[in-house]
Amino acid sequence: MSNCYELIIIDIVGPYCGSRSEGDAVHKELVQHWDEFDTISVDFEGVEITTLSFFNAAFTPFIFDNSVDEVQTKLSFLNIDDKDKSLLNQSFRAAINQLNKDYASNQ
Repeated sequence: MSNCYELIIIDIVGPYCGSRSEGDAVHKELVQHWDEFDTISVDFEGVEITTLSFFNAAFTPFIFDNSVDEVQTKLSFLNIDDKDKSLLNQSFRAAINQLNKDYASNQ
């Protein structure tokens, strides 16, 4: 592995990140580079609209496939405004809560 990959959201899906399919496109791009780079910076410069559905599709699947620590270490988010950061955090919290529920039900 080496260095950092920079994913520029508007280069993948444009400035409107309102759907699950747009999130899936970003997720697919991230998966292609996940093992190749130590870190991945996701740049939201120029993004005008996001939704929870977009964040759920783009980023939270990594919570189910990797440790939370690995995801926190691997991904960084640039030029993300407070509203979008709040949606991103909400998405991650929901995924982590689901993991905890799944773990508890298996005990």
